[in-house]
Amino acid sequence: WDQNFDGFMTEAEFQSAFREIGMHLSIAEVQDLVRNLDILIDGRISYSELATKVGPVNQQTEDFMKKLCQHLRDFFNQRSLTPAQAFDMMDSNKDGILSEDEFSR
Repeated sequence: WDQNFDGFMTEAEFQSAFREIGMHLSIAEVQDLVRNLDILIDGRISYSELATKVGPVNQQTEDFMKKLCQHLRDFFNQRSLTPAQAFDMMDSNKDGILSEDEFSR
């Protein structure tokens, strides 16, 4: 998804990546995501920044994430929800974090 192969992902590349997997995030949602991952505050995300926040990616993790994204895409589409609406619906205690229990419901 690093379209220009510079080792970083920009907001535009994140938006394109999410669109590719069927998640149409708003510009504000992508900006918020990048802001939360951007440790160096340079407007782009390196692999090390991503790994620091979410952990290193191996094939098993990548396969899981692909399946997860497919399930989320199906969930959003079946209910005509934006990702933010779906998250809000699943976040039953409204703490801004999906627990394993909330996610598995």
